[in-house]
Amino acid sequence: MAKDSSKNWFRVYRDLLSEDLWTSEPFTTGQAWIDLIGMANYADVESIHKGRLQNIKRGQIYTSIRFLSERWHWSKEKTTRTLKTFETAKMLTINSNTTRTVLSLENYDKYQGGRDTKPTTNQDTTQDTTPTTTSPQKKKDKKNINKAKELHGAYGNVAISGGDFIELASEYGEERLRDLIEALSEYKEATGKTYQNDAAAIRTFARNRKPEQKQSSFSKEY
Repeated sequence: MAKDSSKNWFRVYRDLLSEDLWTSEPFTTGQAWIDLIGMANYADVESIHKGRLQNIKRGQIYTSIRFLSERWHWSKEKTTRTLKTFETAKMLTINSNTTRTVLSLENYDKYQGGRDTKPTTNQDTTQDTTPTTTSPQKKKDKKNINKAKELHGAYGNVAISGGDFIELASEYGEERLRDLIEALSEYKEATGKTYQNDAAAIRTFARNRKPEQKQSSFSKEY
């Protein structure tokens, strides 16, 4: 009898990974792994890092050892060691340099459920050598991905579309943009304030904040 794979997973509301119940204490190794699954991009996105366009695929995480260490309440050494353990176990692959780390989760579609993971039916892994042209539907799909908002920040409460992220990164540089996002995330969590457009809020804040200010100093007046 064939095994029903649909019974081997359960859905977790992503916002739960931003609750104090989840983040207030040092993480276990298993908790860190579940956290990575929750942080992974659910759709392909493009971002600019130091003037270069980066393609971040579904199932990948654009992050840093410093950020993960602070989130998990671990030392940088423990974070690095645990990620290496995950890589050795073929749970993920690591691509890192001095400024950023890209983690690619293995079997991401399997963890999400509901998506076929066979190479012959997955557009991301199927290769076709036949010349093709971009259909109107594909152009529409790409436009919708650029408009689809993804949650960013330590508290998962800053909603920015892929297109807006690219524009903001080109304006401020990706390192400063991520500081701005973290500042907005902390401010929204602490005050309960919301904005109609988080990308616009970041631009306004960036104009009123000196570059050397720390991310925790989000303007009280804004």
